[in-house]
Amino acid sequence: RMHACYEAGFHTSWSDLAQHPVEGSPIRRVLWGDTPYLLTDNALLDDRFHFEGAFDGPIFAAKLRSRIIVPLRARGSVIGALNISRHKAGCYSQEDVEVAQQCADLIGPYMFALIQTEEARRAMLAESEARNRAELLRVGASQLTEGMERERRRMAMDLHDQTLADLARIARQVSAFRSRGVARTAQLADLEQEVAGCLAELRHIVD
Repeated sequence: RMHACYEAGFHTSWSDLAQHPVEGSPIRRVLWGDTPYLLTDNALLDDRFHFEGAFDGPIFAAKLRSRIIVPLRARGSVIGALNISRHKAGCYSQEDVEVAQQCADLIGPYMFALIQTEEARRAMLAESEARNRAELLRVGASQLTEGMERERRRMAMDLHDQTLADLARIARQVSAFRSRGVARTAQLADLEQEVAGCLAELRHIVD
């Protein structure tokens, strides 16, 4: 599972990542629903934010001491978290957590709508790309078929140009031989018929 970070006011390197795994988030316990909130006087020293593989560098770089983290919910599921931080230690109380949760409850459905809209947009883009790919394949196949047909006709025309005249000449010669009685009439007639059949086949290929 992946999540993104959107910051207002002070920005950290969390915002530089488009998405990163929940497993490495310092607030993963809230995102997983394991705890209803996180409240700390000094996140620099709070082990809940620091574990093996945690992407906790921004906490130290930005000196985020006082922190409140409450879940953003929509349709009964945790879809994110609202994080409130200050550089000074010991700034927040349980009452602040309750106020933060009220804010999160107002923001949650709006954020869910934004997420759904973005997912719908991505789905539409993916569908459009799939249609475009299918159309490109169809056009490519059509062009390939047309190219093969043109090549077939070209080869047929080449065959026609190379052999048709010779076969016609042979047929005329055979006909002349038969009329002069140079060869046996039956043999020449068979040869003439065979050549005529070749001519007919060539014309069929060209047509």
